[in-house]
Amino acid sequence: MRSSALEKFPNLGATITARLRDIGIVHPGDLAQIGPVTAYCRLSERAGKPLPRCYYLYSLEAALRGVQWTALSDDEKGRLDSAAAKRMLETTTVQPRRPRRRIA
Repeated sequence: MRSSALEKFPNLGATITARLRDIGIVHPGDLAQIGPVTAYCRLSERAGKPLPRCYYLYSLEAALRGVQWTALSDDEKGRLDSAAAKRMLETTTVQPRRPRRRIA
């Protein structure tokens, strides 16, 4: 598998970067330009189902920030979840996953 600058981001391993390349995201600037929510929705559409948010949506956001996805706050994750669900309903044939209840 080819190595890319995307793989140097935290959270983005070979599988995610290969899937990103499949949807035309080859460089970090490509991801920054379309944003993590749009990228996540395109990846889910390509897969034909919603992909796990922690491995994809949160990882993409955190990669752009240069942190691990676990560093995102619950509020940030909730904002991303809402934005992705809204975008998926508007633009894809894939139905969003229901957000998991967070146990306090």
